[in-house]
Amino acid sequence: MAFKRDWSFLDKITMGSVGTKRVIEILNAEGHQIIELERYCTSNKIWSTKIKRLRIPDLLCLRCGKRIESRAKSKLGIIMSDSQNNLDRRWYSGLRKSDLVAFVQCHRNVEGLWEASRTINLFCVGDMLSKESLTKLSAPKSVYEGAERDREWKCYIPGYDFKVVAIEKGKDGTRIKFMTPTGKRHSKVIANDHYVYVNEGDIFGGKEKIVSGIVPSTYDCRCTGEQYDFIKDLKSEENETKYTAIKALGFLPPNNLAIRELQCITKKAEMDARIKLEAFATLIKLGIDLWDDMYSFVFSGTSEEIKMEYVLILGELNLEGATTKLIKVINNSSNNPELRAAAVWSLPNDACTLLAILDQCFSSEEILANHAIAKIEKYFTPGMTPNLLSLFGEDEHNNAICSHILAMAKAVNKKEIVKHYIAERQIKLRNWILFSIGISGRNGYEELIKTLDIDAKNTLNKLALLWDCHDNYMSKEQQEGIEFIKKQK
Repeated sequence: MAFKRDWSFLDKITMGSVGTKRVIEILNAEGHQIIELERYCTSNKIWSTKIKRLRIPDLLCLRCGKRIESRAKSKLGIIMSDSQNNLDRRWYSGLRKSDLVAFVQCHRNVEGLWEASRTINLFCVGDMLSKESLTKLSAPKSVYEGAERDREWKCYIPGYDFKVVAIEKGKDGTRIKFMTPTGKRHSKVIANDHYVYVNEGDIFGGKEKIVSGIVPSTYDCRCTGEQYDFIKDLKSEENETKYTAIKALGFLPPNNLAIRELQCITKKAEMDARIKLEAFATLIKLGIDLWDDMYSFVFSGTSEEIKMEYVLILGELNLEGATTKLIKVINNSSNNPELRAAAVWSLPNDACTLLAILDQCFSSEEILANHAIAKIEKYFTPGMTPNLLSLFGEDEHNNAICSHILAMAKAVNKKEIVKHYIAERQIKLRNWILFSIGISGRNGYEELIKTLDIDAKNTLNKLALLWDCHDNYMSKEQQEGIEFIKKQK
């Protein structure tokens, strides 16, 4: 596994998810009712199974029906990835002229984590298309033919915090006068081919607001409030429109006409599998018991991509029926290991469910084991401590995994661990528990041992070196793999 490259990719999609969450927050504050249209667009979870989804934007408003593509940028600009030689990868693929693109600037905070600006820059796709001939393309991102390039619409973004104090039109263009919070004044002459997107009195932070550009106008963030008719779109010949309507209806109050139309879609043999699967999911959301029907459809000849999408949908449903099916996927050893890992990751994070996947931590399939370990470490509860202690046994590698979980989980019951160590009579198991305490660090354990262990001095002497050396029999590669997974949400 190329960790250097993967960590870089994780960082990039983490920025994207942070930016998309901010777009949702701002649009909802303006009266929209936003849902994810593109599954996982607010997540940084990485799977190697590439799901070929329909060409749809990231977000959808359930009220006005607007679809929004979100673009997080560390350096703000009106910039879209484009591939002129591949129609499926043109910058506007899957976008209608009435759809919107939201650009938001992201920066690292004092902790080094991505943080999104509280300003979004909205543009209508039709307006962007009208000026495409004036854009410039970057060099290809790779040497391969048809590689994507960045297509950029010229614009101006001040690098300092500012208030717009005046906008003056002249023969050579428009002059905008700014004032910084310290009182320093700046001015900028905007070329005649630019449109101005700010008004006098506007206040913005530096690097976060597109002040002017060649796109005719920015789009108002406020929702019109008029309810879009998604039911009529169920009969659309365009798959993207049909899919959007199906997904939206799962978040709206049940409607008998919609339910009948959706049921018809699930019964059409020729229907696109992605659309059919989403129809099953929406009907379940609307209270129709189709758990077994959906499972049968997915596991009766669909592709690995559809199976993966099914598992991700189950994770979203967050219902008891979904948990039952996820465990069924996990326990079927004939399933693809990554599919089973995705099912583990999609399970609820309650202790009862986590206990059901403890055995998967010892799977010979590393991707499955690592996801089980990462999930349990991340959501461990004190009450799970006795269950984990009971798994120490003859297998040395399994014992190393148990030790790793006890050391890395934040919510273990340390008193229970010390008491178990004192009571254990098998030397090998006793040593493994001692090892677990050793690689966990002194914090919380030293005082417990002094209080509970009649042989505390001897025990503390054994732990002294271990407390200064946090290593175990698990390979560094596997440990890094687990940490990599835990960073994903």
